[in-house]
Amino acid sequence: SSRVMNSWEKEGIIDKEELAEGKWRKYSKVEAIWLSIVNELREFGFALDKIRKIKNVLFNAELNFSPLEYAIAQTIMIQNIVIVVYSDGTTYVLPENVYQSMFLQNPLRTHVCINLFPIIYNHFPNNNFNTLQQTQKSGITEKELQLLYYLRTGDYQSIKIIFKDGEISLLEADRKINPSSKIIDIINNKQYQKIEIHTQQKKVVSITTKEKIRL
Repeated sequence: SSRVMNSWEKEGIIDKEELAEGKWRKYSKVEAIWLSIVNELREFGFALDKIRKIKNVLFNAELNFSPLEYAIAQTIMIQNIVIVVYSDGTTYVLPENVYQSMFLQNPLRTHVCINLFPIIYNHFPNNNFNTLQQTQKSGITEKELQLLYYLRTGDYQSIKIIFKDGEISLLEADRKINPSSKIIDIINNKQYQKIEIHTQQKKVVSITTKEKIRL
C-alpha cells in the first residue's frame, strides 16, 4: 500500500522515487526484487532497522556491481544464490551448494535463508531459466556476465552486440512493450533511443522499443 511504501521510504528501506503521472512509483527489476525480499523478511518478523542493515550489505555503494545485482545475475545464469540473514541483521550472500556444505562442516546458529530463484523467476515471466547451469563456470568477464544476464531474462526480442577495441561496449536491444502502457511513461523512461508504435483501427496494437545499454 502507499502507506507502507511511504513508511519504508522514510525509514530508508527503499530509495525515495519521484512519482510518475497518476502517482505511480517506478522501480527497476533489482529494486522490485529487493521489495520482494523485504516482504519475506517482514513475514519473518524482522524490524525495519535490521532490514536497513541488510540493505546496506546488498546495495554496497563501494562496488560498481552491488552484491544483490551480482546474486541476481549468478542465479539467472550460473547457479542459485541464497541470502543468509541472522537475527542481528548480519547478512551473507552464498551459492546454494556452499550453503548446503556448511551444514556438513559446522552447526549453524539460527538464521533465515532466502532462496533467490523463486523470487527472480516471478519477476521475469518470459524467462529462459530452464537452461540454468548448476555448476560454477570460470573465465567469464563482468561484461560477459552482464550480457548473459540480458540474454536469460527473456525480456528482449533481439540483442545486437557492439564491440570496441575487442571488448563488448554496447548492446542494442529490442523489447516489446505492453500496448496498454502509457506512451508518456515510456518516453519519460529515458532508456529508449527509438520507439515504434503500430496501430490498427485507431488502436495501439504493438509497441517496440530499441534500448541502448552501455556496458
